[in-house]
Amino acid sequence: MAIQNLSIRDALKEDSLFNELSAEDLAKLSGTVEITEYQAGQLIFQKGDPATCCFVLVSGDSGQK
Repeated sequence: MAIQNLSIRDALKEDSLFNELSAEDLAKLSGTVEITEYQAGQLIFQKGDPATCCFVLVSGDSGQK
Protein backbone atom coordinates (compact mmCIF):
# COMPACT_ATOMS: atom_id res chain seq x y z
CA MET A 1 0.00 0.00 0.00
CA ALA A 2 1.63 3.23 -1.10
CA ILE A 3 1.72 6.06 1.41
CA GLN A 4 0.54 8.49 -1.27
CA ASN A 5 -2.79 6.63 -1.46
CA LEU A 6 -3.27 6.42 2.31
CA SER A 7 -4.03 9.23 4.73
CA ILE A 8 -1.93 9.47 7.86
CA ARG A 9 -5.00 8.83 9.98
CA ASP A 10 -5.85 5.70 7.97
CA ALA A 11 -2.28 4.42 8.21
CA LEU A 12 -2.33 4.85 12.00
CA LYS A 13 -5.76 3.24 12.26
CA GLU A 14 -4.45 0.14 10.45
CA ASP A 15 -1.60 -0.29 12.95
CA SER A 16 -2.47 -2.50 15.96
CA LEU A 17 -0.78 -0.03 18.30
CA PHE A 18 -3.18 2.78 17.36
CA ASN A 19 -6.31 1.10 15.96
CA GLU A 20 -8.36 1.47 19.15
CA LEU A 21 -7.79 5.21 19.53
CA SER A 22 -10.80 7.48 19.20
CA ALA A 23 -11.22 9.58 16.06
CA GLU A 24 -10.28 12.64 18.13
CA ASP A 25 -7.06 11.05 19.42
CA LEU A 26 -6.17 9.79 15.93
CA ALA A 27 -6.65 13.32 14.59
CA LYS A 28 -4.36 14.74 17.30
CA LEU A 29 -1.71 12.09 16.72
CA SER A 30 -1.82 12.40 12.94
CA GLY A 31 -1.04 16.09 13.32
CA THR A 32 2.33 15.19 14.83
CA VAL A 33 3.40 12.67 12.18
CA GLU A 34 6.32 13.24 9.85
CA ILE A 35 6.35 11.10 6.71
CA THR A 36 9.81 9.90 5.74
CA GLU A 37 10.77 7.53 2.96
CA TYR A 38 13.89 5.39 3.15
CA GLN A 39 15.80 3.52 0.47
CA ALA A 40 16.14 -0.27 0.65
CA GLY A 41 19.01 -1.16 2.95
CA GLN A 42 19.24 2.34 4.45
CA LEU A 43 19.99 2.35 8.20
CA ILE A 44 17.23 4.12 10.13
CA PHE A 45 18.38 3.40 13.67
CA GLN A 46 20.45 0.84 15.46
CA LYS A 47 20.47 -0.92 18.80
CA GLY A 48 21.46 1.47 21.56
CA ASP A 49 20.23 4.65 19.85
CA PRO A 50 18.14 6.86 22.16
CA ALA A 51 14.38 6.49 21.61
CA THR A 52 13.32 9.94 20.42
CA CYS A 53 10.39 8.94 18.21
CA CYS A 54 8.15 6.10 17.06
CA PHE A 55 8.32 4.53 13.60
CA VAL A 56 5.26 3.09 11.87
CA LEU A 57 6.15 1.02 8.84
CA VAL A 58 3.46 1.59 6.21
CA SER A 59 5.00 -0.38 3.38
CA GLY A 60 8.14 -2.38 2.80
CA ASP A 61 10.14 -4.60 5.11
CA SER A 62 12.29 -3.71 8.11
CA GLY A 63 14.70 -6.52 7.31
CA GLN A 64 14.41 -7.80 10.89
CA LYS A 65 13.22 -11.28 11.72
